Amino acid sequence: DALYDAVLVVDAKGHVLDCNSRVEHTFGHKAGEMWDMPLHRLVKGFGPQVLARLAEPLRERRPVIVNGRGIRKDGSTFTAEVAIGGVRLGRGENMLVTVRDTDKRQRAAPARTCAPAGAAAAPAKTLRIVRRAGPQV
Repeated sequence: DALYDAVLVVDAKGHVLDCNSRVEHTFGHKAGEMWDMPLHRLVKGFGPQVLARLAEPLRERRPVIVNGRGIRKDGSTFTAEVAIGGVRLGRGENMLVTVRDTDKRQRAAPARTCAPAGAAAAPAKTLRIVRRAGPQV
């Protein structure tokens, strides 16, 4: 509960098992309303197809970071950084999902470009899988 990000424990089918109190600020839902809620109701597009694509990196203990759209209880959306990692709780494999509302940060940041003047901008990366080198600790 002390974290800034909304933290969700999600089962393999994409349903919320547990969460921290920050979900109320981020999504507008009280923690007690979150039980068994499908993740795609909180993060746009996070249905079965996306969860299937995440299975391999999570099985290999490689966290995934996605830029997406969060969905508030009132239906409004916000830009979000979503980090997903595999976690074993009890007998099953689950996902630990953190969601950070990045709207304020994006509005406050000045526009930046790394491309030379006149060059076409590179497409934004929306999926980043973290690869770890060396032994796992």
